Amino acid sequence: MVVKLQSGPAVPGSRKRLRPDSANRDEDTRLLQDPHRARSMTVPARDRREATYRSHMPSRLLVILGAGASWDCAVGEAPDIRPDLRPPLVSELFSNRSAFARILHQYPLAEQAAPSLRVATESGAVALEAYLRDHLRDSQHAFRRRQYWAIPLYLQHLLFAISTWRYETVEQGELGHEPSGYVAHPDNYDRLINAVLEVDEVTLVSLNYDTLLDQRLDPHGPLTTLDAYLAPAQNWALIKPHGSIDWGRRVLIEPEKTAARHDPFLAGWFAALGDAPELDNEITLRRLPTIGACRGIESGDWNTPRIGASVYYPALSAPLGAEDELACPPKHIDYVKNVTGHWDPLDVLVIGYSGLDRGVLDLLSWGGRSIRSLMVVSGSDSHAKETADRIRACVRVQDTVLGELPALFGRGFSRFVSEGVLDGYMREVLACALERDAAEPPHNRV
Repeated sequence: MVVKLQSGPAVPGSRKRLRPDSANRDEDTRLLQDPHRARSMTVPARDRREATYRSHMPSRLLVILGAGASWDCAVGEAPDIRPDLRPPLVSELFSNRSAFARILHQYPLAEQAAPSLRVATESGAVALEAYLRDHLRDSQHAFRRRQYWAIPLYLQHLLFAISTWRYETVEQGELGHEPSGYVAHPDNYDRLINAVLEVDEVTLVSLNYDTLLDQRLDPHGPLTTLDAYLAPAQNWALIKPHGSIDWGRRVLIEPEKTAARHDPFLAGWFAALGDAPELDNEITLRRLPTIGACRGIESGDWNTPRIGASVYYPALSAPLGAEDELACPPKHIDYVKNVTGHWDPLDVLVIGYSGLDRGVLDLLSWGGRSIRSLMVVSGSDSHAKETADRIRACVRVQDTVLGELPALFGRGFSRFVSEGVLDGYMREVLACALERDAAEPPHNRV
């Protein structure tokens, strides 16, 4: 399903600062003198957010995280890390790593397409995305289109294995030595979260299918429902425009409750659906401990795996470059449009994102409003500049940050954190919000 963006008026219910009445003005003045009090008032969080809007100009931050962020989410010397399961860049999705090959082997249709995809990858991520789009999804041959439908199954399984850290047990209560998953502690994501949660309102837009970031946000508000991603009781939200490994769409046929012993991941079952399976438009959160359970397999008698009452196809979009489809709930899209279309100044931090897909750029530029500042973090100076140029082609950047317009950092996410640039960036974002407070008294705001 492609979620199309539409232009038009601001989203109903969008937040705006209210003019405080005279009875509240003295308290608003005290809050202006100490704006951090607005974040710590002992009132419900949603009311606290509205009070913050009345009392002072809020600091607002949009963070866009691409594949490069998860690829570089942990320091390489971390004690509990498996390099063979490092989150892939787009160009590495079908690489010949042993851990990847074992998962790919479970999906014969995707495995048959993989050699051609690897050849396309030799010319870079753009060539891979073009091949997926032109030679598989839009192919005139049904067998090629069936291969395309197998790709999200493989990607879901691969990123599930990367995201799910477990220590294998030797005996009850004893830890073994061969963990599963990529890393126990993605510390760069923790450093990022610790920094950005200091602003009044932060929206994290992750273009990654994995749940490495999601899991680090859990202590701040468990993601137990799709509405929880909008964190109504917190000052943050997580938006995943390209979908997530723990989201699914129900297949619109009633499956036979047959044993799944010889098809533990339902690869054969999905292949039998043909080249155009019918799926429910509604996305369902399937946050379950195994990939089989996410798809609808349940334990039967004597622990024999069986297909349950419903089967779920992964709600994530294959990488198609500029034509990347959006695969997330419409309410989440509306939330981002509310953020980018709001008149309050917005700072944008981009980490490991190419700026190629049109859907995300349309969200960023929705409403035609400019952004206050732009900071781009990438693996090289040239890639950072290319991303910044693509973003600036669709949205105007008003001001400098760290003395640059836009600010570029080409030494990767890890060094952005370890060299203190993230901390310096956040200090400036917060300082600019306080300066705007001093320049515009609360009783002049509408």
